[in-house]
Amino acid sequence: MCRRIGSPRLQAFVVNCLPGKRINRLRNIIKVMDDTAIEIFEKKKMAMAQGDEALSNEIAGGKDIMSILIKANPEAAEVEILTDKEVIGQPPPVTMLAREYVLLAGKCVNDVD
Repeated sequence: MCRRIGSPRLQAFVVNCLPGKRINRLRNIIKVMDDTAIEIFEKKKMAMAQGDEALSNEIAGGKDIMSILIKANPEAAEVEILTDKEVIGQPPPVTMLAREYVLLAGKCVNDVD
């Protein structure tokens, strides 16, 4: 099992000190993904605060992963409530799992033929 070494701040410092185009490109990709996720989260929270009508005007009508997580989080048991940072981090693993499920289902269908 892989362990993380140091705090996220230390990890970011070390990555910023490393030379190389690939590392810089990866760092920039991660920053764009993080900034985009935060922007989407803030827009969804604002739309939810304005009510269901504003949310239904959003893309996917409020039935996307982020909207569902934001709606369900306050209704969860106290020990299961996620911080905003944790909610922002949930869609990538969920999307990866969904992708793997679809690929597996496609493989099963192809094996039947």
